[in-house]
Amino acid sequence: MMPKIITKQEKASLLLSELNYFRAGSKVKDISHGQLCWLEEFNQISAATILHNVNGTRALAEVEWLDRVKTLFSRLGASQYRFYLTQFDDSHIERLKQFGLQVTVELGMLGHLEDIGNADFHDAGELVLIDDDRALSLKRKLYQECEVGADGHQMQNGVFADYEQVKCNSGYMSSYLYYHNNRLKGTVSLALEGRFARLKNLYIHPKYRGQGSGKPLVTGLMTIAKEQGAEVFGTYALQGGISQRLYSSCGLRPCISQVEGVGQL
Repeated sequence: MMPKIITKQEKASLLLSELNYFRAGSKVKDISHGQLCWLEEFNQISAATILHNVNGTRALAEVEWLDRVKTLFSRLGASQYRFYLTQFDDSHIERLKQFGLQVTVELGMLGHLEDIGNADFHDAGELVLIDDDRALSLKRKLYQECEVGADGHQMQNGVFADYEQVKCNSGYMSSYLYYHNNRLKGTVSLALEGRFARLKNLYIHPKYRGQGSGKPLVTGLMTIAKEQGAEVFGTYALQGGISQRLYSSCGLRPCISQVEGVGQL
């Protein structure tokens, strides 16, 4: 049976969910052909100050656009500037690289939960909702043990867990701890917006990677989403990376893309 066609509205739901993640609990301002979202108390991490949903065609047509962005982030006390182009072509990517920015392409991946089916793994482990201080402390400790976080950026001594909790407290998402054989192996978050579900920031501790934990974690989260009324499931993955292969193995398909640009101030 052929999977359902991903609709334009479902693609738009994934893009909106990505933007809503950065909006949640943050100050928001439309500026410089995009939307600026920032949390001043977390400006030491790159995720806390983001210029999102930028029209690359319009922005990069302006010679001084990048300088304005750098000035804007500097005034907010950020140590680097980070933005996402949601309308772009290959020439925009090359131009950003010429400016010395770190550039990555992220793929928005989607699937219909009725096509994907239910998890069917022997001894697949358990996802436990983070709903008290003890569970949040365990997540923070998990992050503290690693230098690079779920978003590919520096962990900053686990403060990323507190940043994510702001997103949870705002009502945007819920976070889970992943246990297998009574060992805490990872964490992941789930955002539900109507019938649309979004996986955010899946993280497996380095010492447990390559042992088959990723797929049962993802499909377990899909089961939770389905039980809560979701019909469409999506996430983002680095193009050509391990996460893309993982999500593909779980039935998700690349449907949209965005470009992340990061530069130092």
